[in-house]
Amino acid sequence: EAAELARQGVLKVVDRGRPVETPELIELIARSNPEDFLRFLVYSDLRKHGRVLRV
Repeated sequence: EAAELARQGVLKVVDRGRPVETPELIELIARSNPEDFLRFLVYSDLRKHGRVLRV
Protein backbone atom coordinates (compact mmCIF):
# COMPACT_ATOMS: atom_id res chain seq x y z
CA GLU A 1 0.00 0.00 0.00
CA ALA A 2 2.77 2.45 0.90
CA ALA A 3 4.60 1.85 -2.38
CA GLU A 4 1.38 2.39 -4.34
CA LEU A 5 0.61 5.61 -2.46
CA ALA A 6 4.17 6.80 -3.13
CA ARG A 7 3.72 5.94 -6.81
CA GLN A 8 0.54 8.01 -6.87
CA GLY A 9 2.36 10.92 -5.23
CA VAL A 10 0.17 10.83 -2.12
CA LEU A 11 2.89 9.60 0.26
CA LYS A 12 6.50 10.71 0.65
CA VAL A 13 8.93 8.07 1.91
CA VAL A 14 11.93 9.18 3.99
CA ASP A 15 14.88 7.00 5.00
CA ARG A 16 17.25 8.42 7.64
CA GLY A 17 16.10 11.94 6.82
CA ARG A 18 16.59 11.51 3.07
CA PRO A 19 13.59 11.40 0.73
CA VAL A 20 13.32 8.16 -1.25
CA GLU A 21 12.01 8.58 -4.79
CA THR A 22 9.39 6.11 -6.02
CA PRO A 23 11.60 4.29 -8.57
CA GLU A 24 14.24 3.79 -5.87
CA LEU A 25 11.61 2.49 -3.44
CA ILE A 26 10.27 0.01 -5.99
CA GLU A 27 13.81 -1.13 -6.81
CA LEU A 28 14.50 -1.69 -3.10
CA ILE A 29 11.35 -3.80 -2.85
CA ALA A 30 12.34 -5.83 -5.92
CA ARG A 31 15.87 -6.47 -4.62
CA SER A 32 14.94 -7.25 -1.03
CA ASN A 33 12.06 -9.62 -1.76
CA PRO A 34 10.99 -10.52 -5.31
CA GLU A 35 7.68 -11.93 -4.02
CA ASP A 36 6.81 -8.57 -2.45
CA PHE A 37 7.63 -6.91 -5.77
CA LEU A 38 5.18 -9.23 -7.56
CA ARG A 39 2.55 -8.47 -4.90
CA PHE A 40 3.15 -4.75 -5.49
CA LEU A 41 2.67 -5.16 -9.25
CA VAL A 42 -0.59 -7.06 -8.80
CA TYR A 43 -1.85 -4.65 -6.14
CA SER A 44 -0.95 -1.64 -8.27
CA ASP A 45 -2.72 -3.09 -11.31
CA LEU A 46 -5.86 -3.86 -9.31
CA ARG A 47 -5.90 -0.33 -7.87
CA LYS A 48 -5.48 1.17 -11.36
CA HIS A 49 -8.61 -0.72 -12.39
CA GLY A 50 -10.60 0.54 -9.42
CA ARG A 51 -10.42 -2.61 -7.34
CA VAL A 52 -9.96 -2.56 -3.57
CA LEU A 53 -8.41 -5.53 -1.79
CA ARG A 54 -9.77 -6.71 1.52
CA VAL A 55 -7.82 -9.09 3.71
